[in-house]
Amino acid sequence: MWRYSDWRVSTVIHVSLLSAVPRLRHPLRSPIVVSAQSDVVLECDVIQHDAFSSPTVMWFKNGDAVLTSDYFLVQDSGQRLRILGVLASDAGLYQCIVSNEAGTVNSAAMLTVLQPGSLVVLISVVADDHAPLLTSRGQRSRSLKIEKLHKVS
Repeated sequence: MWRYSDWRVSTVIHVSLLSAVPRLRHPLRSPIVVSAQSDVVLECDVIQHDAFSSPTVMWFKNGDAVLTSDYFLVQDSGQRLRILGVLASDAGLYQCIVSNEAGTVNSAAMLTVLQPGSLVVLISVVADDHAPLLTSRGQRSRSLKIEKLHKVS
């Protein structure tokens, strides 16, 4: 005969903490134009969703992993890549890839390195109705305005 006191009940509870897919506060700004021998910082600013998951940040240049060195410094838990004394060979497509157990997000920017003697022309598109318009066969179009000429020393 079974009695109530002979029964034992046990409960197992499995708790899983779900992480959200990482998000960036803002994408890498592109293009990044710097003078040779200057320092540059690329920021992959991750929004931290919770205290339980710490996303992994990896940096790539032209598809190859960037290796930390005295020249390439990875800082702030991988969120910043500092390149010291930029050389022409550092030009290329830089990408940060942020991942956790929930997913992956990435951002990319083109780094251009200007050599001494280069001429830089900053051009903006003017959307103002009062600005002179470029015409092509009588068609109205947006005008281009030269903002600044700068010679790299």
